Amino acid sequence: MRSQVLALTLAVTLATASAASAETVVSFSPRGKSAQFFGLVNHAVKPAGAVVLLAGGLGRLDITKSGSITYLKANQVVRTRKRYATHGLTTVVPDIAADFKVGAADAVAGYRATKEFAQDIGGVIAYLRALTGKPVLVMGTSRGSLSVSNAVSKLAGVTRPDGAVMSSALLSPAIPGLNVRSIVGDDPKLLAIPMLVVINIHDTCSVTLPSELKPFAAWYAGNGKKLGTASLNPNIWVDADPCEARTPHGFWGWDPIVSLNLSNWMKAMIAGLP
Repeated sequence: MRSQVLALTLAVTLATASAASAETVVSFSPRGKSAQFFGLVNHAVKPAGAVVLLAGGLGRLDITKSGSITYLKANQVVRTRKRYATHGLTTVVPDIAADFKVGAADAVAGYRATKEFAQDIGGVIAYLRALTGKPVLVMGTSRGSLSVSNAVSKLAGVTRPDGAVMSSALLSPAIPGLNVRSIVGDDPKLLAIPMLVVINIHDTCSVTLPSELKPFAAWYAGNGKKLGTASLNPNIWVDADPCEARTPHGFWGWDPIVSLNLSNWMKAMIAGLP
């Protein structure tokens, strides 16, 4: 297994590190240089585990070589990425690969469900395994939950996550196009790893309604495992659109509390792994 990790991490090249911050810029290219992307790493001093943080929206961050983020700065997992390291979890926030980007600010439709995108996430997971020697989780918020479903269902071996967290997730099978269930062909067995779904009781985004958690948990139980569930209640609005980041959908205004709770839940999940 160690040789597998090393082989996978040969495609990962450390780039630059900011002297003013513990955050490190890392270049990934699991599918070759034409599909290169950058990620931002925040190192925990004594990590209990590691987490790949998958942004919602288009998922396109356009991280530069110097570590600047161009898009989705307010996204929940993007803006809180440094906080998890202070709670004992090393994290990577990855951009999407160059071949998933369209024009100046768009993304390829449906890329979150592709095997190529899963492979990219798997490369980040392998990197974190080699870096920390600890279990690796994936956490996706909003449309990042689609990325979680794709990675868990398509990856295997050292590239597959040990556990998963989804917040403000697209859980309903009635959502047109992609949703957590459609990505796995409505087969809960493909998501049979330790999993936690976190809702905000004040979320009114039409595709992430808190009422969908209970039927999703019943569906998930079809794989023989019990879904972990948790609810939060931030109720602060800045954006008018209920599906934007600065609303209850994105847990806006409660970052210290939310990141602490999420960190504790993830560390408990890691501690419970076989």
